[in-house]
Amino acid sequence: MSRPTEKRLPVPDDVVFDILTWLPVKSLIRFRCVSKSWYSTITNPIFITTHLNLNKAKESLSTDNNNNNNNNGYLLYTNVPKDFSSSHELCTAVYNTDHTLTQISAFQIPFSGFNVVSFCNGMFCLDCLTDHGDHIICLWNPSIRKFKTLAPFRLIDYVDSGTLRLESVTLGLAYNSQNNDFKILRLACFYDIIEKFVINWFRIEAEIYTSSTDSWRKVEISVEGYICLIWEMKEYGVAESWTWTKKCITMNSFYSCYGCTDNGEILMKNANGLVSFDPENHQNIFAIEDARWADYTANSMESLVLLDGGNSVSEYKD
Repeated sequence: MSRPTEKRLPVPDDVVFDILTWLPVKSLIRFRCVSKSWYSTITNPIFITTHLNLNKAKESLSTDNNNNNNNNGYLLYTNVPKDFSSSHELCTAVYNTDHTLTQISAFQIPFSGFNVVSFCNGMFCLDCLTDHGDHIICLWNPSIRKFKTLAPFRLIDYVDSGTLRLESVTLGLAYNSQNNDFKILRLACFYDIIEKFVINWFRIEAEIYTSSTDSWRKVEISVEGYICLIWEMKEYGVAESWTWTKKCITMNSFYSCYGCTDNGEILMKNANGLVSFDPENHQNIFAIEDARWADYTANSMESLVLLDGGNSVSEYKD
C-alpha cells in the first residue's frame, strides 16, 4: 500500500524576499532565471535597496572584526596604461596592518578612454573629456556588468569671450542613505586671463547630479584657499557630529587626495607616489608605480544597483 503524498505548502513571498536579501550578488544574478517571480523580486528597486542596506550593515560588522584581524580594509587603484592602446586596470589589494599591500584581484576596465574617479557602495564613477569639450560621466557596477552613461555636458560652453580657461574637473560619488539615492558632485575649475600672461586664479562651478531624478542642479560653494582641512564624523550617519580635527595639510605637499582609511590615515599622491599619512604626519610609501587613481573601502562590498534597468542603463559582456 503506497503512502499518501505529502502536500508541500509554498514558501510565503515575504520569506523568499528575506532569504534572497542575504545572498551574494553573483548568486542573485543566476537566480533571476529560476522563475518569473524571482526575477521580478531580484530586479525590484525595493529589493535592491534592502540588499544594499543589509550589505552595508554586514560591512560595518566586518569592519569591527577587521580591527582584530591582520588587515585595515582594502585599497582600490588604477595604474597609468603602458601605452595608449591599452586600457586601465582596476586592482584590489588588502591593506595589511603592517602598512603593506597584498593584491587579490586585477581586471581590465571595459571602457576605452575613461578614467575611474570615485567609488561608493560597489559603484564606480568614470569620466572622459573629449577633444570637443564634452564631459562624459559613466556610472559602472562591475558586479552585475551594467553601466549608465549620463548625458554629455559641454564644459566649453563656460568659456566666454576667449579669456576663460578650464583648469581641471573633479568628481565625487556619494550615497544618500536617507532617500536611497546616489549623487555626483562635479567641480569645474576655471581661471581668467585678464591681460597677456596675467591670470586671475580661481573660479569654480559646482553641480550635483541626483540618480533618482537623472538631473543636475547648480550649487554655490566657497573656496578657502590652498589647504586641506581634516574633518571627522564622530557618529556615523549623524551630520551634526562632523568635527574639525584642527589638523591641516598644505596643498603644495601633495598632488591629489583620495580619502581616508578607517584608522585615520590619509591617502594621497605626492612626489614619492601613492602614500598614506597617519594623524601624526608619518608617511608610508606604497609599492605602486604610476597610480592614476586610488580609494579606500573597509570592505569590498558588491551591490545590485543599476540592475532594475532604469533610464539609459546598458549591459556589457566580457
